[in-house]
Amino acid sequence: MKRAFCLLAIAASWLIGACTHQVDTDYGQYLTNNQGAVTFPRVANSAVYYLPPETDNHSYAFRSFMGGLANSWAVQFGRILDATMAGTDARTAFGDVEKVESTAGVRGLLLIYNLNSYVFEGFEATVNMTITARKGTRELLSKQYAATGISQGGKMYWGGMFAMKNAVQQSTKNAVDQILTQFVGDLKKVYKAKQSTPPDADKIVLDRDGLAAAVPG
Repeated sequence: MKRAFCLLAIAASWLIGACTHQVDTDYGQYLTNNQGAVTFPRVANSAVYYLPPETDNHSYAFRSFMGGLANSWAVQFGRILDATMAGTDARTAFGDVEKVESTAGVRGLLLIYNLNSYVFEGFEATVNMTITARKGTRELLSKQYAATGISQGGKMYWGGMFAMKNAVQQSTKNAVDQILTQFVGDLKKVYKAKQSTPPDADKIVLDRDGLAAAVPG
């Protein structure tokens, strides 16, 4: 019975005309529906973030046999990050968050997200991103992060085209959550080390073991 349902779902996916499905259009609502799935520690009372044009305008599209090869699934990663930073979970870590169009003149905590790559292959999303944290003219942290989201094989197998959007959203969110969890943890180490560093320490970086170390300017 289950096998028959699966075959019908796949067949329906193939029979429905070609269409491009935008995954990110209601991503904010998806985050609201899944609020609290991850808990970030508080590291700031307020912050601003900046997306370089390559990240803000990044667009990725793919096809999947499970979703019907006539269909394509598109993700604009800038929108994913905008919804993430506007969400309740991110605000738990960073407090009041605003997006800026330029890094010039920012005095408070500035977060810069540089997307290196985003792909959805097989049944999961993989994100590679460099995140930089600055406070005024001082660079606190800059590190590359990579994570692969939870596999959605079962959902895609049984749901076909009708489950694809949710599958991409869930795996993408999980990958981004992993990266932000690592980043927030690293930033907390930076702040902890900064409290005990001499005044001439111009920058804090992470050593090979992930521990903060002061580097004189």
